[in-house]
Amino acid sequence: MNPHFRRSLPKNLFMTVTVGAIGFWYWSGWVSESPLLAPIELTAPGSMERSVQLRVPQPYELSFEFTRGSIAHERVTALVGEMGLCGSGPSCGKGVPIEVEWSLSIPNTQGNVAGSRLTTNDASGFSNLEVWRRIGEVNVPPGEYKLRVAILQPAPELAVLKPAIRLSLFPKDTTSWQMFAVWWGALILPFVALPVALITAYLWLRSRR
Repeated sequence: MNPHFRRSLPKNLFMTVTVGAIGFWYWSGWVSESPLLAPIELTAPGSMERSVQLRVPQPYELSFEFTRGSIAHERVTALVGEMGLCGSGPSCGKGVPIEVEWSLSIPNTQGNVAGSRLTTNDASGFSNLEVWRRIGEVNVPPGEYKLRVAILQPAPELAVLKPAIRLSLFPKDTTSWQMFAVWWGALILPFVALPVALITAYLWLRSRR
């Protein structure tokens, strides 16, 4: 083996692994980023329109997002719903209903590629900071679209929770190769890239002595 090549091999491996890991993290963040998170007014009838870019060929979820803040859990569930966590029966609240109509269309074309008119009830997810209520599912090819959301029946009681519209990938959904790579890459990369980077960095520094 060429002596110069042997001395430069650890450096080249270190740079390749480091750049590859950084590139993967940037790419995975870009491809899995939520196409939309925008505030919406619920105190009066109205509508919003936004351009959205869908980057992955798999279903996206359209939902209301509410910020819990310092509001007591009991009040949050009374407003948004209990997601069935209280058990079954009429005592399990479904929150304040919101009548909404949404549509997705391709810019500068006639007609919609997706959409629905419905009355939303109940929460569909909780975190320490947010609560979500599902509106619908978007399953169209990747590309640029125009999303319109109209509030037909206002729900002013929910204004205290700073309502927003979120369009995002289904959590842990891996129906496309992109999300398969993001999911498994995030699990495997720390156990492969970090040790390889440390070993090659050590060999590189040792070869310079």
